[in-house]
Amino acid sequence: MPRSAVRHARRALTDRGSARRATLLLVSCESVVGACVLVLALAGLGLLQRGPSWSTPTSGELSSAFGPRADPFTGVPGLHAGQDIRNDCGTAVFAAADGVVRYAAPGPYQGRTGNQIVIDHSGGISTRYGHVLTGTMVVEAGDRVTAGSQIAQMGGDQDLDPIGAGNSTGCHLHFEVNIDDEPVDPLAYLLTLGVTIAAEP
Repeated sequence: MPRSAVRHARRALTDRGSARRATLLLVSCESVVGACVLVLALAGLGLLQRGPSWSTPTSGELSSAFGPRADPFTGVPGLHAGQDIRNDCGTAVFAAADGVVRYAAPGPYQGRTGNQIVIDHSGGISTRYGHVLTGTMVVEAGDRVTAGSQIAQMGGDQDLDPIGAGNSTGCHLHFEVNIDDEPVDPLAYLLTLGVTIAAEP
């Protein structure tokens, strides 16, 4: 396990009121196994608050993972801030947890992720859903949603949806989890809560 994760763990163990600090450990853990073991251990000590119930955001196959990668369009190295889930365009997209829609807007304003929805789950936690198919959003800013409720349909095909798809090589959902506006690995984060990020079709 990375030394940075151990340092953060020691701080969390001496600060029983810091649920946020415990959650941020996920940013420091480099492996899913390490994140799961560390966070579950903290939960057993009563140092991690569960927060809202979580569910899978869509069905499909995991494709491009969270982490460093070369941009598929420019080749420039950078951080892929979410987990991509591949399926047919038109596949239902669901809210991953209870919350309030912060943003629900069409492209071309969103650039690389095209149409996107952002949901605030309180406590500094939010989720982002990118490459949403134009005309399928069923929520708008200010709406309250529940875990598992449909919010849109999957897009990402530039031939089918040239403006809303954003920078995309095919139908998929770009799914992010952010803590205080900093992205964390959504696969590791949801696994610690007992949720598989994509249910197979």
